[in-house]
Amino acid sequence: EPGSIFKHAYSVNKKNVSTLENLIEFMEDFIDEGQKQLKNLPLLLIDDEADNASLNTKKSLIESSRINGLIKQLLSLFEKSSYIGYTATPFANVLVDPENNEDLFPRNFIMTLGRPDNYIGATHVFGQIEDDNKSKEEILDVEERETEVDWFRNIDKFINDNTGYEDWIEFVPDKHKKTLEIDRLPLSLEEAVFSFILGVTIRRLRGDTNDHQTMLIHVTRFKDVQDKIVKHVDEFIENVYSEIAIRQFGKSENQILKRIKHLFNLDFNNTGYTWDEISPKLSNTASLIKGHIYGINGNSKDVVDEEQFPEGLVSIRIGGDKLSRGLTLPGLMTSYFLRTSRMYDTLMQMGRWFGYRDNYEDLCRIYTTGRLFNWYGHIA
Repeated sequence: EPGSIFKHAYSVNKKNVSTLENLIEFMEDFIDEGQKQLKNLPLLLIDDEADNASLNTKKSLIESSRINGLIKQLLSLFEKSSYIGYTATPFANVLVDPENNEDLFPRNFIMTLGRPDNYIGATHVFGQIEDDNKSKEEILDVEERETEVDWFRNIDKFINDNTGYEDWIEFVPDKHKKTLEIDRLPLSLEEAVFSFILGVTIRRLRGDTNDHQTMLIHVTRFKDVQDKIVKHVDEFIENVYSEIAIRQFGKSENQILKRIKHLFNLDFNNTGYTWDEISPKLSNTASLIKGHIYGINGNSKDVVDEEQFPEGLVSIRIGGDKLSRGLTLPGLMTSYFLRTSRMYDTLMQMGRWFGYRDNYEDLCRIYTTGRLFNWYGHIA
């Protein structure tokens, strides 16, 4: 209660205006009459995702944006305070004026956290520009990047024979509206699904039978278009299952099985298993995915509770802007990713593929364009 003395307290708050205003008003009641600050209660303020919302985005250096101003007001209530900004994408933070001691630029030190040996980060996946003298605006050929993992699959190589355009452009153009019709899935996305099926099958042969295994599809920010893609992917998985599992397996190789076998020979034949070992398991993998195609667009009904699947959830998640921050996709293996944003923090956050991939590092794939691959390389 106001006027009482407490030795320690914890408060976890959303970073929005009303919440911060309420917290400031609450703490002001504990300041002794005639004083402007709390004298004997130090504050440790940890700002998670410190590059998001916390910075002054006003053109005038004198006028702070509201969140930025409220954070500084909260710090000013304490005679002793320490501010820690924590983020994986600190691109915006370097734009804070370091000469302004009243702003949130770290005044004492900036620490880069160490990377565990088994953590796969941006430079592992997308490499680095080797020649620093090259123009930063130059788009390098994708072959010029040296990477530590071979995950990138260039969907620009899927050319429609009739039009000459990449099939993903016909699927979801760079600029489109929420009324965009989705008639079919592009060949590159179908191959990505086959890649996920093969990856899951191999993981289960390796013993990862109770682990969550996930595929990500991100091609649009419009919920209406996402819902259409969910429907098409669900129908495609049903077709895969019906052709592989329901028909008499092995009597005659259907078209889908031929395509999966071709991809195995092309991209998965050095994973420790033969086609004869893998092919009988494909129907079970398809059955695990069937019925587990989810949209991720912020609606509560789309929240997936993995704890309801103690034996592991094998799923395909189709998302948009909800992927921007704070979402974990457990056991992410295969990604089909289109994003034209040049906002580097948004690009880095939406790529959920960094992390720990023990026992299946060689099975992960990122299907994206050469342009996006180069943008990520530039960030790295």
